[in-house]
Amino acid sequence: MRDITERMVQVTCTARVCTDEGNCQDFRVKFQTASDTSMADILETIRCMAEWDSCLDVQELDEGDVDIEPIALDIGA
Repeated sequence: MRDITERMVQVTCTARVCTDEGNCQDFRVKFQTASDTSMADILETIRCMAEWDSCLDVQELDEGDVDIEPIALDIGA
C-alpha cells in the first residue's frame, strides 16, 4: 500500500488558448497528481483541461510553462 503522505505535487500552468480566427487568451490550469507522473502525461492533462473548460484550442505547451510544487499534507488531522 502506498504512503499517502509522500509524493503528491501541485501542478499549475497558464496555457494560451485561441480561436480559429487567432483571438487568444491565457487560461490557468491547476491540479494535483503523483510526483512520478511523467511530464508528457502532465502536459496532456493540462491540454485536455484547458481545451475542455475553454472550448478553444491550446497553443503549443512547453515544460518551462509548468510549475510543479510538492504538497505539504496535514497528517495530524
